[in-house]
Amino acid sequence: MAEAGFYLTMNIAEEDGGRGLTDWRYNAIVCEEVEDCDCSGFFANLGNDMVLSYFLRSCTAEQRRRWMPMLRRGAVIAVAMSEPEVGSDLGRLGCRAEPLADGSGWRVSGRKMWISAGAVAELTVVACVTDASRGAKGISLLVLERGMEGFTCAKRFGKLGKSASDTCLLTLEGVLVPRANLVGEEGKGFAYMMSHLPKERLSIAVGSAAAARRALALATNYAHGRAAFGGTLGALQSTQMRLAQLRTEVQACTAFVDRCIAEASAGALSAEGASMAKYFATESAFRVADACAQLFGGYGYLKNSPIGKILVDQRVTRIYGGANEVQLEIVAKGLGFTPQRPARL
Repeated sequence: MAEAGFYLTMNIAEEDGGRGLTDWRYNAIVCEEVEDCDCSGFFANLGNDMVLSYFLRSCTAEQRRRWMPMLRRGAVIAVAMSEPEVGSDLGRLGCRAEPLADGSGWRVSGRKMWISAGAVAELTVVACVTDASRGAKGISLLVLERGMEGFTCAKRFGKLGKSASDTCLLTLEGVLVPRANLVGEEGKGFAYMMSHLPKERLSIAVGSAAAARRALALATNYAHGRAAFGGTLGALQSTQMRLAQLRTEVQACTAFVDRCIAEASAGALSAEGASMAKYFATESAFRVADACAQLFGGYGYLKNSPIGKILVDQRVTRIYGGANEVQLEIVAKGLGFTPQRPARL
């Protein structure tokens, strides 16, 4: 896919050997086509929309020169934010980076949980605390390279869906990371993550909207051909009404996500809009997939059936990229509410 220009090279600048496509609609097309080909587990948008931007927008020119050959050939890349005790609340990270006495880098220790492609990634952007006294402003991003001593995959998790991509627990045991691997400025890691998350969340929304459309198409085709009660399943009014409801929901979801895609292409996508899209599209896709699986009867519960795969794959979209409850908190802030958080024990 990298050689064809659909993975990483699509967004890399022409002077760096890429295609230089900055219009985010190209990214959206790749998300949709991957879903339409039943390859969502490949997780192309992990590299294109969730990790690559850190290298393109936040790294120095020297870092880009060093890592660009790997990115051009389609290296697997990952981002490690979540931890066993910290999920969507990224301001409470426990992974620590202690500065070396000579100032040449850090010794990093901690654990990172639920890391997609973490077991096979050649480059992993790791969020860690470089100054615990500054809270979120003490978080920095470091690029860890495969093979660094003390940086290992401790466990690969068996998941309900998305089986084509690994998800793992990474351990960092005194990993020596040179200062040359610092992404951007020290202490700006949290700000970088917050600035990159809107397009990551929109990417998830685009994939979910495409999955909803595909689920509806599968169920509609099945209803036209499935024999039932002397006719077809689709001849029953209850089936027609259900599919009509689902079609309406899918169209509404697609229209909103398309509006957000246009905003992203114009550089006008807000964090609130991305959160709305991620919440609405993932919730909608799971509802649609569940309703369509019901129309398939027993066939919809088979592990390797197309509709069953959509159902289990869409379940996790409501969790990763920031749980949907967190997306609603972001939207609520736009209404003037300030989330109340319990005191830490």
